[in-house]
Amino acid sequence: MLSLLLKNSPKKTEESVDLNILSDGKRVSIEKIESPHDVRRIIQLGKSLPLHCGGSGKALLAFLPDEEIDKIIQKEKFIPFGPNTITDPTKLKEHLKEIRKNGYAISFEERILGSASVAAPVLDYKGKVVASLSISGPTTRFTKKKIPVLISLVKEAAQKISASLGYHTNI
Repeated sequence: MLSLLLKNSPKKTEESVDLNILSDGKRVSIEKIESPHDVRRIIQLGKSLPLHCGGSGKALLAFLPDEEIDKIIQKEKFIPFGPNTITDPTKLKEHLKEIRKNGYAISFEERILGSASVAAPVLDYKGKVVASLSISGPTTRFTKKKIPVLISLVKEAAQKISASLGYHTNI
């Protein structure tokens, strides 16, 4: 499904792309397209990862109802996985508001040293977040010039997937 919806995306981004869902307060990657580069972000399908760090997790978390965000934050241990992991619940909640306003999340070395990502939410016909779509790779290729292009591509692709699920309003 992902490759059908993103037809030329790996050619445009030259980075790894993955689709994530929420499962028991964590994020799980369920589909991926690998980067053609030798040095790339390896995405493990089916592995549970925290929502408080990384673009994919934050894109899911930011678009949940506030009560659900609070429940997840209360249960989270806020382990610093990378040098830029947000470990303060108050700072995370402020950051999530910004993500919701912008319609995308960005991450630099929050979960893995040397790794970056941009992600956007996928919404169903009711406007409920059901997944996140992310583009990830080494920080060396996520340049100031390339980041706006990647953000545009991930938001456009997430909107296409959302539309295929019946969602009709732009994020």
